[in-house]
Amino acid sequence: MSHFELESASQKSPFCRLYSKSQDHLLLQIHVRELLSPAIVQMERPFPSIRRIADLFWEEHKIAFEIQCSPISPLEATTRKADYQKLGIEVVWLLDDRIFNRHHVRPAEEAMRKSPCYFFSFHRSKTPFFYDQLEALSGQRRIKTGSPLRIDLRAPCPIPSIEWPPHSLSQILTKASHSRIYFQGDLLHRFLHQSAQGGGIEFRLWKRLETAAKTKKPAWLQLLCRFNNSIRRLYFKALEAFLEFCE
Repeated sequence: MSHFELESASQKSPFCRLYSKSQDHLLLQIHVRELLSPAIVQMERPFPSIRRIADLFWEEHKIAFEIQCSPISPLEATTRKADYQKLGIEVVWLLDDRIFNRHHVRPAEEAMRKSPCYFFSFHRSKTPFFYDQLEALSGQRRIKTGSPLRIDLRAPCPIPSIEWPPHSLSQILTKASHSRIYFQGDLLHRFLHQSAQGGGIEFRLWKRLETAAKTKKPAWLQLLCRFNNSIRRLYFKALEAFLEFCE
């Protein structure tokens, strides 16, 4: 079903339309508005020229936050982003990890993850948090995900115009080429911070894992991916040495 297009919603006020949303969706909208400040973020902002209504709109940064608590088609995800781009608005997707970020990648996730796109963990008894992650994909399967990288939605940053280093992950290159912003704490922020300090061993390892996943290396790769992240640094160094030995 299309996302609240103005053509079908024109008979209702934004306040009436809120009743058609799920309770979880509405709670997340309210939480994000309170997090960013009700004075600067509008809920249910209509855009008549593109026949869209944004879940939340941050006018200062021209950001439309779109909360997704249910499946969406790749066509709708792509069209929605294109519509907002006509007005110079960046779409930031917030995806419920009870629906998305599963072992099998949903068809629309590939399209949405080209934009600023983050998952959220939501339980009504707890404060929701928003996160990014490192991941290695093999076809439509996630064979490895990193620990959640908590992001700060209050701190958008412009993506710099730089020459990305060789160990840049496809995740990073895709987002950098399709977006104009990132947020503090996310994958791009972490990569830029580590690169500026001359580090990046974590990303070099993930680059190897990413390449191995795409070329369908044997099952030992998946077995290695299951080690506990609590010893991440030692594991990264040992695994990097092992991968070099195997090449």
